Amino acid sequence: MANDKISLRENKMISKNLKKIILIPNFFILSCLFYSIQIFADDAENTDIDITDEARNKSAPLEVIDIPSSNVMVGAYFGMLSIEDFGVQSVLGARAGYLINENLFIEADVLDSKFNQTSFESLTNTNLIADEDRIYQAYGIGLGWNILIGEAFWQKRKSIPSALHTKISVGNTKFAGDSNFTLNFAAGYQIFLSDHIGLRFETQDHIFSTDLLGVDKTTHNFQFDFGLNWFI
Repeated sequence: MANDKISLRENKMISKNLKKIILIPNFFILSCLFYSIQIFADDAENTDIDITDEARNKSAPLEVIDIPSSNVMVGAYFGMLSIEDFGVQSVLGARAGYLINENLFIEADVLDSKFNQTSFESLTNTNLIADEDRIYQAYGIGLGWNILIGEAFWQKRKSIPSALHTKISVGNTKFAGDSNFTLNFAAGYQIFLSDHIGLRFETQDHIFSTDLLGVDKTTHNFQFDFGLNWFI
């Protein structure tokens, strides 16, 4: 019994540490937010352009990439998923969306992952879940909002549009042989590399209830991913 308690305590400590690791990308999203705000501030300060500077810049025109005009988007991504009590695993996913207007969009996505034994299972040489049930699959559909649309600059000669967004979705998660209603909150940052391609970083929280370990509880499963979107 004493060894089981120690194992459970170690498992909880490891799970907490893994959550801290998966939450690190949130700082990246916040950094992008502050960077975009700084760009808007710089634009406001530079509204008065000196005539000599304007003449000098004519010899080296600024290359501007437009925000994609297409309303249909498809994409694929790769990332890391922290499954509560089961550690961090890699995840693959795909998404498809429709832009209602410049700020609002509808998006559906699917993802697939697998998880290994917990530290408790490894230490006690037991299997709480059959090997064929160690899958994590989810799908959902939701509404997104582009909070802040701005632009980044590359070597002061290339203007690259970008956007910060939030999203809320509902869907289903197949986890350890059970299907669970899932609520998803997400925040991300997208850079438009061309008129048809966007590079997107996103962090998500998959929330659902489970009694897998004998106690009915609400779990938070954090994900960070990056991928490419095609506007068609």
